[in-house]
Amino acid sequence: MIADELRKLADLHRDGILSDDEFNSQKAKLLS
Repeated sequence: MIADELRKLADLHRDGILSDDEFNSQKAKLLS
């Protein structure tokens, strides 16, 4: 489910594992 994937991405981003650019790129892929 997309919401679950977004939540995982947001957690990684918040924890500093994903940079802003990586987070936005992955989010855009999920939503496209």
